[in-house]
Amino acid sequence: MNTILLVTNHLKLAMKINAAGNNRGFFINNFTNISDIDSYLSSSKIVGIVWDLEVTKTFKDSLKELKSVRENFHGPIITIEKKHHSEHEQAIFEAHLDDYIIDPNDGLGIILRIEQRNWVYNQVNSDSDDTKVNKHDSLMKYKNFTVDLKHFQVKYNDDNMKLTPKEFYLMNYLIRHSGMVLSREKIYNGVWGSEQDEFSYISSRIVDMHVSHLRDKLKTLANDEAKIKTIRGFGYQFE
Repeated sequence: MNTILLVTNHLKLAMKINAAGNNRGFFINNFTNISDIDSYLSSSKIVGIVWDLEVTKTFKDSLKELKSVRENFHGPIITIEKKHHSEHEQAIFEAHLDDYIIDPNDGLGIILRIEQRNWVYNQVNSDSDDTKVNKHDSLMKYKNFTVDLKHFQVKYNDDNMKLTPKEFYLMNYLIRHSGMVLSREKIYNGVWGSEQDEFSYISSRIVDMHVSHLRDKLKTLANDEAKIKTIRGFGYQFE
């Protein structure tokens, strides 16, 4: 049974998430002591993390721990908080975490988000007609870039670009759709995996922020061979 790591000391919330997870076929492993997390990550395969930001004394403490967890876990990490703080939300996404949920009323919505983001993370292993993929070693070639789908790396002339997990998924998506003009909404749905009735201002900012970070890394390449162009009024184009 797939395991979701739940970090919270709120009993009612834990019970809701446990019930929803069990109904969807997940085992929920609840932690109240964050000091035990590292050893669990290194010894167990989990499919997602749900982190209550109130499990630590301050937000800064949680953010520090979450950044450390992100370095070792390449899967969905969802954070929850009782009240919305815009500076917390910005810091969460800048740390390349997957979601920031305010005062969840039920556990099902959280479990569904874990399922959907797992689907997105797994898409990097699927074939595409847009680029050349070697099925035996899961390598995708584009110009002087090599996307290693197995080890979640992008190399330029054999040098690892050292992308964060979210930058990797964004780069992979852009390469697969190279030459196409992509709206911010399309990029968000393709990378973050969230189909929405209404594309929000916050979602647009998330896309712009991650595109900006990826651009900075592309600019450091020796030949400056690939660019993410801004197409005014439409979105972005990678070529």
